[in-house]
Amino acid sequence: HTTFGLSRAMAESFLAGGSDSLRDLCSVVELLTLQMLEIDLTNRVDAGMAAKQSRQAIKQELYDCINHHGDLYQDRFRRWQEGA
Repeated sequence: HTTFGLSRAMAESFLAGGSDSLRDLCSVVELLTLQMLEIDLTNRVDAGMAAKQSRQAIKQELYDCINHHGDLYQDRFRRWQEGA
């Protein structure tokens, strides 16, 4: 949640309605976007393992990928915070 500009308190406020997961509150488009990110990350792990990269190198690549996607979605969560 922090990658996408959402503090722990804000994530908890998302879940205050009794939901077990932030996914329960996502739109279909947001869920598909998360799924695409998850597939991308899985593919990167598989490729890193096939290339016999170190665990640290694979982990760094995943963080870089997550940060890139997070930058794209921080504005969406900022607008949610502002009630837009």
